[in-house]
Amino acid sequence: MNGILRVKALPRVVTFLNHEVTDDPTLSGFQIKAALPYKHTLEEFDKNLAQIRLSRMRPLLVDQIDFNSPGKFLMLTFDDGGKSACYIADQLEKKDGKNIFSL
Repeated sequence: MNGILRVKALPRVVTFLNHEVTDDPTLSGFQIKAALPYKHTLEEFDKNLAQIRLSRMRPLLVDQIDFNSPGKFLMLTFDDGGKSACYIADQLEKKDGKNIFSL
């Protein structure tokens, strides 16, 4: 070779991490300070979905991503969703026209 190191392009995965969607985080989920960044208000969650809709990326299930090919991929993750799981599923259905959330 001519001294040029060729590096295989890897996929880039953007993930929105969620645990709860609630306007009162004290009523649901883990009640420790470390859990708070993953709890979102209803307004924050709706704004996130609106921004995703405006982007060119669409959320995918993990088994839809080819980790051997370059590209940009978006995933929404929910650590059980707690009491808000049904609300989350309903919002994804309404906003995205499909439900990628499995209970």
